[in-house]
Amino acid sequence: MRPVLLLIAATLASASIATSSLAFEGPWCSHRLMGSGFVENNCGMMSYEQCRANIFATGGAWCTQNPRYVGPVAAPRKVKKKRRYY
Repeated sequence: MRPVLLLIAATLASASIATSSLAFEGPWCSHRLMGSGFVENNCGMMSYEQCRANIFATGGAWCTQNPRYVGPVAAPRKVKKKRRYY
């Protein structure tokens, strides 16, 4: 019984890791009102123009900035030490 539970737990853990690594968050989100109060969110837009093109000709749709987006992190610059020749 115990090995079966371990196998199930390992399968669920690997499935959740795979799904989270496939998710992509861009700086813009498009929101589309689907009816009955349901709003479809797509936060994979890289620019405002791309978001507007995605919702073009759709009533009840809008774009917002993604509050969860974290931009690329710049690597720290290496400071070269100046050589002094005496």
